[in-house]
Amino acid sequence: MNLVFEPDEAADMHEGVCEMLSNNPDVDVVTSYNKVNLLDLSGDADDKTEVAEAQQLIYDSAGVSKELFSATTDAGLNLSLNNDLSMMMVLGHSFAHFFTALLNNKFGTRKVSFRLLILPISFYNSMEYCSKAKDLAAFGYSFLTPILSTGINQTNLSDLKALENDVLELDEILKPLQSAYTQSGKTNAITAQASKDAEKTTATDIESDEADENK
Repeated sequence: MNLVFEPDEAADMHEGVCEMLSNNPDVDVVTSYNKVNLLDLSGDADDKTEVAEAQQLIYDSAGVSKELFSATTDAGLNLSLNNDLSMMMVLGHSFAHFFTALLNNKFGTRKVSFRLLILPISFYNSMEYCSKAKDLAAFGYSFLTPILSTGINQTNLSDLKALENDVLELDEILKPLQSAYTQSGKTNAITAQASKDAEKTTATDIESDEADENK
């Protein structure tokens, strides 16, 4: 036998139960016409799997991956950070365009124009961006981009190098390893001349040996 209650009767019973349990802060009263089950999410029961499947169903219906919002792998976390950065760069480009127009309107002339550029650098990709910019500088691209990616502007860079080289003379104390980028033009000329002298000496020795053999 099934008991059937009218809505006003169900509301009276709900209010009565709430009044009886009003002194217990750990109890919530729910009255529903549907069957209600309590799922314990603190354990490892199968009920927990049902909640996970329901969450996945929400992402599937939206046509997106759960990793974009709740990354559980390194690749998913990296993709999520890049998506966040790309969305913020839309705002960054808008700011750059606005201030470029403002600077040219205030200070631009026929010979001088300004352009503000906001680099896509965040706290999470600053080291990677600086490394790639340095690799591009090795092929002749901008030398300022690796410095700017560290947060140092052109004025501070010039002042810093003047302090290190002219005042502290660190260029004489701290010398980097010799490479094509650290050797000066004078050093390269001396090295080339030494190579030519060595080749001439070797050729002279060979000719002397051949002359002795002919004798």
